[in-house]
Amino acid sequence: MLISVADPRQPWKEGQTDDSFQVRINAPANQFFFTSEDVEYEGGMLLSDVFGDRMFYQPWDVMNGPPSTPGPTLGKLLGSLIILGGAGRANQISDEQGRTFYKEGLQGPPSKWEDLRYDEGRLEGMARIPIMGADAPVGALPTEVYAVEGNKTLSYDATGIPGSNYRWAVRTPAMATVLTVPGGGVPDRIIAEDLQTPRRGVAFTLPANAAEPKQIAMLIEGLPGTAKNKQFLVSDLTVRPQQTIHTRIDNGGQELLVTNNGPATTFNVRLRARPGEAPTPHKQITLAGGNTARLRPADWNNPASAPLLVEVRNTPDGPPVQCFEV
Repeated sequence: MLISVADPRQPWKEGQTDDSFQVRINAPANQFFFTSEDVEYEGGMLLSDVFGDRMFYQPWDVMNGPPSTPGPTLGKLLGSLIILGGAGRANQISDEQGRTFYKEGLQGPPSKWEDLRYDEGRLEGMARIPIMGADAPVGALPTEVYAVEGNKTLSYDATGIPGSNYRWAVRTPAMATVLTVPGGGVPDRIIAEDLQTPRRGVAFTLPANAAEPKQIAMLIEGLPGTAKNKQFLVSDLTVRPQQTIHTRIDNGGQELLVTNNGPATTFNVRLRARPGEAPTPHKQITLAGGNTARLRPADWNNPASAPLLVEVRNTPDGPPVQCFEV
């Protein structure tokens, strides 16, 4: 059986009859063959461990329409989307029970679909979404997009290329967070906590064997995609080896909690009251180790001119022990 295809890697030209634009299928053997830019793909649904490639198919009524990204639809159906891009790669993803998304014992970040785990130790309720593009290197895994079902706490061991930044992002119906992190030689730990509860949050840990501190940036917002979302833009946040910074929004997205479990650190904060508005000038916050800072502007209607209210607490939900304005 032969199926003619449109290959984005080698656009078809009118009048061209090259049979490289055809998928050759051997139905009795459950195999297929296809060549793109001199790379031969071959495989079968049940023989991926032997051949390495798989064929995915979609009904015509699904494909016959304007193309769109799957984010909004999957976000509504499954609850959360997590994206890792730039120079970043996930070495492993695990949950609180120790179940993992990728096979254990891999040498470096997963590099092919066969690195996904399928035995009883697999992390269930999570799927990686294939992203394909004409400019992606042959055989390379592109930006990582994961759909997550239900309430979970997930740990990402993420690495990036030294000298460049990677980005990690999570989006739920009630919260979105984007981290910008310098790459390094050892994996960072990023934890997305209680994704479908009011206590949802994100924590970043620099490993004990990191060569030096990092300055990270975070964008945290509540009710993403609505006219009511408010954004906190955190930058120049210094994290040292074996230090964890935890963030959580509260009070309908109007307040940001930042918890520091390591040595004292500083960071800058800017605010954006509505989508598309320019952020306010930055204000610097110093946070001692073992404390939580609860931040909000005195007036969200005019945050640029309103003071930033800061409550310092010994625990995230404990009483304030110090209050001041910036």
